[in-house]
Amino acid sequence: ALPICFPVTIQQGKRGVMPEYLYRCGACSKTKTIYRHIYTDGEVDAPMCDNCLIPMTRDWGIGGVIFKGDGWAGKS
Repeated sequence: ALPICFPVTIQQGKRGVMPEYLYRCGACSKTKTIYRHIYTDGEVDAPMCDNCLIPMTRDWGIGGVIFKGDGWAGKS
């Protein structure tokens, strides 16, 4: 089974909510950002590096976390 791919961040743009996928070339470290509508089905295809002409790999990141309300970190 393939792992589930989550976007690095989600941008609110002119076309609605757009997940942002970041890719990096293993040879030259060039990065490329792919935006795709949140309601589009299927996996995001890996782009080709413009310099090396090889497939780029997904660069994973962790999104921000917002804690709201009472009851965390010892607050009461």
